[in-house]
Amino acid sequence: MPNSSSSVLTFADKRYAIQDLPDTAKAAIQNLQWADAQIRHHEEALRVNMYARQAMVQELSSILASVQPLP
Repeated sequence: MPNSSSSVLTFADKRYAIQDLPDTAKAAIQNLQWADAQIRHHEEALRVNMYARQAMVQELSSILASVQPLP
């Protein structure tokens, strides 16, 4: 959460001065920011894993090209 005294929260098309919000609202904002950061982290990890999986599929396909399949 920004430390500026003029920080504004826009939520549900309404604007709120953050410094005027109760501590519970400030905590909720921090929790939402944490959750957003976790989502971004996991989305990036998912992209990396999907790329790695694609490379593994290509590798297996290349290896199996020289193996006789069962009848």
